[in-house]
Parts: sequence; C-alpha cells; structure tokens
Amino acid sequence: MATKKSCADRLVEHFKGQAEAADVMRDMAMKVNSRLKTLPKQTIHAWTKQGFIPEIYGIVVEKVTGGVITCQEVVEEAQRARRAKQPA
Repeated sequence: MATKKSCADRLVEHFKGQAEAADVMRDMAMKVNSRLKTLPKQTIHAWTKQGFIPEIYGIVVEKVTGGVITCQEVVEEAQRARRAKQPA
C-alpha cells in the first residue's frame, strides 16, 4: 500500500519546487494575516521534513492551491502529527 503524501509534499509538487511554493505562500499569507510576513523556502523544507504544515497556514494553502489541498486536510494532518509526538 502506498503511503499518502503529506500536505507539505503535495504543496511543493503543486508549485514544482520549494522556492516557488514559498514565494506564492508568502504573497498570499501577507494578504490573509499580516503576522505571516516572512516565509523563506527553508520553512517549506522544514514542513516537508516534519511531515505537516502548521494549522495557521491552512487557509493560505487552500487559497493558493485553489482547494487542491484544503484547510481541513492541513489542520487534521497537523493535529494527527502532534498527537503522535505526545508521550503516552
């Protein structure tokens, strides 16, 4: 059975690279939330390594991908990843 790709990996694929994804995300993030002014490509790389995108970026991801990756997917994936890291 194939492993489902993370939202972060799908985001990079959608924009054909981390730098491109960071550029588009940065532009939209500033429009959605003024606190999200910086978004270097290293952030996108970190998301692919950790396997999820932080919930705060969910609506931005949905907007820049035209709904290909939904806010709900981002939030649910982040919550699953955080629960998995909590000690038993």
